[in-house]
Amino acid sequence: AFPLLKMLTKYGLGGAQGSGKQWVSWLHEKDWVGIIRFLIENENVNGAVNLAAPNPLMNKEFMKALRSKFAPLGIGFPAPSFGVKLGCFLLESAPDLALQSRKVVSDKLKDSSYEFYFPDLASAISNGSAPRIITGACGSAASRWLASFSVAALAAEISIRLADAAGETAVST
Repeated sequence: AFPLLKMLTKYGLGGAQGSGKQWVSWLHEKDWVGIIRFLIENENVNGAVNLAAPNPLMNKEFMKALRSKFAPLGIGFPAPSFGVKLGCFLLESAPDLALQSRKVVSDKLKDSSYEFYFPDLASAISNGSAPRIITGACGSAASRWLASFSVAALAAEISIRLADAAGETAVST
């Protein structure tokens, strides 16, 4: 969802979606990989772990942060609910993904002292690299992206750990 939101913002359409009061949970890709590594290295963290940055934002705040970085003159026209529904129909997506609130934080990561590379959205979008940010509003697209992005990185990490445990040398491709 982030590339689409960034593109809309560049074209002046980066205002709040719907009421703008719905919560958006997000995570920078560097933190996703960092969390996976952290979980591999810390066997004392058990059960399901929510992967989300510690500071979710309301949609209007999320879009304001995007406008401050990507919008010409910082301007972004809002998208009323009917506009979001129409856009989602054209994109063959579910409007609830953008209009429903999802405030996710991870108590397990907080309690286990994971240190985020990007705990807030401003740092995630202004770090100089092209951020790949996962938002709670992207539903199955996030799952497909996570699968395409993380399988190689995670497989390489697991391969290295297994080779280290066996006293072998892992070859990275």
